[in-house]
Amino acid sequence: MRRVRPETARGTFATMCFRDVADRDYIAARSAHRLGLHEPFLWGAAQAVEKYLKAILLFHAVPAERVGHNVKQALTLVQRIECLDLRWPEELPVFVHRLHLMGPNRYLENGYSVESGDLHRLDATVWHVRRYCLPVGVGSAASAESVARRVAAINRDLFDRHPERYRIPGGHLEEVIALKREDWKPARTALMWRNAYYSRTRLVQIRWRSESRNSPLLLHPEFYPHLKGLVQLPRAYAARSEELGYN
Repeated sequence: MRRVRPETARGTFATMCFRDVADRDYIAARSAHRLGLHEPFLWGAAQAVEKYLKAILLFHAVPAERVGHNVKQALTLVQRIECLDLRWPEELPVFVHRLHLMGPNRYLENGYSVESGDLHRLDATVWHVRRYCLPVGVGSAASAESVARRVAAINRDLFDRHPERYRIPGGHLEEVIALKREDWKPARTALMWRNAYYSRTRLVQIRWRSESRNSPLLLHPEFYPHLKGLVQLPRAYAARSEELGYN
């Protein structure tokens, strides 16, 4: 039987299945925003942030089996990891809560709204969360002093002034930025475009009108009897429609 250290198994899975996939989700979300595809933007943003948070939890052996796609709950669990000394903007949890409400919206079963500053909010959220996607306080040899040194290195004031200098060794975003493969050119362009955190570009306001869209399920409870049994409908919509007499 092949044996492996627990932290090795957790670290490999957290890196390859959570952090690296989140990096791709993040680039895809930025591309969708630039193209004006707002539902895919919110979906990709929620998926990326969810996986970054789950990577942190797994790196630190925090059970998250029941988190599912609840990005708000994942954030709460991460915030309880005391050794990380998390430092991020006060508005970060507010944006994560918006993604929790509007991200998992694959069939327009709920309404959504996207604002012109949301791309920058996503960039800020990803940068501040992702930099903790490392095994900071894991392993029997991780003394309090070594953990404090690692966290201090992550939280250096230099990175507040020059966030583009922060690098995760072996990170997928870092490989894209360094253009390790020729076919990553489009991905690098999508990542670096007006990105105040992963390029040397300072914040450039993206000017366009915000967009909101309501779900037909919110507007039309009378649709329920004609959809029931044909597609899977949210329980809340079914209950509300039945309460109004649409059976």
